[in-house]
Amino acid sequence: MPAVVTMQGNITMTTAAVLTQAFFQSPVKHGLVNRVTVVVRAAVQNRPDWSVPALFMRLRSGRLWYRPGTAPGGERFDKWPSLVIDLQVGMCTPVVGVGITEALLGTRQDIATDWAQSYRYPMAPHNRDSLPQVAQYLSVNQNRRFPCLKYMSHLRRTLVERYREDLPADLLDEDASLEDLLAAAWEAQHRREEVEPFSVLAQLPAPVYITTLNSRLLANAPRDASRRPEVELCRWHEDADWPESVFDRELDYRPTPERPLIYHLLGTFDEPESLVLTEDDHFNFLIGVTRNQDLVPAVVRWRLSDSAQMFLRSRLDEWDFRVLYRSLMNSEGGRRRAQYTHVAVQLDPEEGATVDAGRAWRCLKTYFSNARVSLYWGSTEHFAKDPQDAWGARR
Repeated sequence: MPAVVTMQGNITMTTAAVLTQAFFQSPVKHGLVNRVTVVVRAAVQNRPDWSVPALFMRLRSGRLWYRPGTAPGGERFDKWPSLVIDLQVGMCTPVVGVGITEALLGTRQDIATDWAQSYRYPMAPHNRDSLPQVAQYLSVNQNRRFPCLKYMSHLRRTLVERYREDLPADLLDEDASLEDLLAAAWEAQHRREEVEPFSVLAQLPAPVYITTLNSRLLANAPRDASRRPEVELCRWHEDADWPESVFDRELDYRPTPERPLIYHLLGTFDEPESLVLTEDDHFNFLIGVTRNQDLVPAVVRWRLSDSAQMFLRSRLDEWDFRVLYRSLMNSEGGRRRAQYTHVAVQLDPEEGATVDAGRAWRCLKTYFSNARVSLYWGSTEHFAKDPQDAWGARR
């Protein structure tokens, strides 16, 4: 919890009534909740129990949220014109992180913490919320397949608990397809949301999507009937029985906005052996694609080096993003990447994940500066809303 307004003792009903009215009538400008507390105390300063209201806060700046697209220092995101042009001509590649499904499935940190407690994770306490590290422990303590099967079982149980009333009866069985469950739960969520990121992404004129998602929601999102996406997996190790590649099935296949390629870097649920989950998996993936760049199709390598990248819901401290980012930095074409506007959508303090937003923003800006990546400070939902008028007018 970033901030809590509480009473540090008994309070009279008269003071509580004045306090409550003052609190909800005070404009929380720019998310500065500590200023609201000052206004509230001023409203009851003549009461004998004026000092009872108290604010407990873990944010140093006192700022609960920011205007979408505005950095903590007030800097506005001003790259929309070039980004829209790149989208318009099909030279922007969305790179979609696992954070885009957190509203649907919860966070990977919560899953890791739950596993660490359930299976008595013995390593450093600060690693208890790292899914790859906790999964690595389970792969040693149990067996190699256990983390993958447990992960899918956990997600299945979460979906049933959250969306039971919206799911068909046949999907409540334990042997129901996880992908079918995800699709049904997403449909339920989609009906409630004004702007839903998958729908916005599906409408972009992008020939290639690169994702660290393990689900096929990006391919199943509603789109024009004329759009028929192809799903491809990164074949990062030789032990799996990989499905047939579209590039083997159609030697002349070239991704287009009408028939885009959705490239899953870290595997999918319907191919469990393809999943990159444990620490060892991430290391093996990075070693594999670094030593043999042909593991990644040429068209994907080309898009990573010669198009604008739009990183969505990729957290700097997540292993999946770090592996992806290092792979990108080690690939060829650094000079060509400098021709484009790249953007990374980073979470704001409203998510409760940042203690000092200003320092976090400066750290991220420095981290991305070598790759010429501009930061959009806000949620994916806000990012999806902001440019709709900009690129909608040009469609």
